[in-house]
Parts: sequence; structure tokens; C-alpha cells
Amino acid sequence: MRPPNPFFLHAIEPTAIWTYTISGYVEYEEAGRTTRVGPGTALACMLPGRGTLVYKKGGLPWRRIYIGFKGDAALEIFHHVIHRYGKLHELPVGSDTIKLARKFCKLVETRPLRSPQFWSAEAYRWLNTWWEDCRNHSPKVQDAAHEDPGSQEMVAENFRSVKDLAMKMGYSRSHLSRRLKKIWNRDPSQVMRQRRFEEARRLLRETSLPVTEVAGKSGFGSSSAFCAAFKNSYGQTPLQYRREKNML
Repeated sequence: MRPPNPFFLHAIEPTAIWTYTISGYVEYEEAGRTTRVGPGTALACMLPGRGTLVYKKGGLPWRRIYIGFKGDAALEIFHHVIHRYGKLHELPVGSDTIKLARKFCKLVETRPLRSPQFWSAEAYRWLNTWWEDCRNHSPKVQDAAHEDPGSQEMVAENFRSVKDLAMKMGYSRSHLSRRLKKIWNRDPSQVMRQRRFEEARRLLRETSLPVTEVAGKSGFGSSSAFCAAFKNSYGQTPLQYRREKNML
């Protein structure tokens, strides 16, 4: 078995990566969950990120179609599709997305020296086709939440607040709060607050970052607010929690 490939951590500037497995498989690990990415499965991720690909001997050779995007406009579309339909989704090999992806890759291989305008037009053509196929073949994140409790973690991990999520999804804060509360049977603000605490505890256990950086990276407005909230929830300060876990 090859070592994990944390390629998401190496991106210097924001990049969107779409990979479709033709044969073989790899495993995708994120937030303590592992999913096999086999034939017919597309994996769509924004870089940098915390996900990791793990190559398994039984899954090699891993044959796939791979497309990367940069630029604010393309990333905005990519980001929207991920949050609406998820990072992993099934697409038929005969779908328009896969057919167009093959043609796109062939163009890159045979005639790469084209104008930026040409590649922009091809990229947006493919992105819109992918978006349409996801609408036809993949459930929305909101619909998936009825069957998958992990959707709470998926949404909370990508947004710091209900207000932020509402802005990205095009809803008012009050409307989205009511929708999510009905689906999750929990206050969405509490779900996101819990996710921030989980991230903070992970950073305290696994890194030596100062408390001020832990607070910022986990979505708290200030270190003082973070420390007060942490002690109120866990009965100890962040540093006490770190020392206790390091002694285990």
C-alpha cells in the first residue's frame, strides 16, 4: 500500500479538482470518514482542503478522468455544485458530463496551445453540463439530509455560521434556519457551533498552535470568546484540555 496522498494540502492558490473513476479505486478520507471511490463515482473537491486520497494495492491501477479549474468564476460554480450535491456522486459513464470530459481531456492532450478565451468557454460548457447532470442524477444536500445524518457535519464543516450558509445558498437567514431545523431536528446554529468546537479540540490535540490561532482557525471571533465558551462547555480551559490529552 502506498502512503496517503494529502494532495489537497499542497495547493498554493485555490483550485477545483474533479476526478471520475473508470476502473480500479482509491479511498477518500476526510473528517474521520472513509469512502471508496470506484468506477462510476466522481469526486469533486476544492483545494487546499483536509481530504486525503489513499491508494490501495487491490485498487491499482486506478484509471480516471481528471480535470482542474482555477479562477474566481469557475470556482464559484464548482463550489455551488459541491454544496448542493456533495463531493461524491454517481454519474453514468454515458452521461453528457463524462462524454464532454473525455473530449475536453483530448483537446488538452492534442492541442493545448489555444487562447484563454477558448479554454474558458470549454470550461464553462463542461461545468454547466456537470451541474445539469448532478441535478438529474444526484440528490440535493437538503434532500440527502433526510437519510444521512452526516449531512449535518458536511454542511457545518464548510460554513462558519447560518448567515454565511444562507448567503451562499441564496436564502434569508430565517428561512434557511427553519428549513434546516425541520430536517435535522436541531437548531442549525448549535450544529455549527458544535462543529467549531470539534475542530478546535482536534487542533488542540494534534498541533501546538497558540490558542489565538486555534480560535481563529476554528471560526471563533476572538481568543477570549473562544476560551470562555470552551470552558463553559467542557469545564476546563483549552490549555488544560491540551495538557490532559497530551498526557494520555
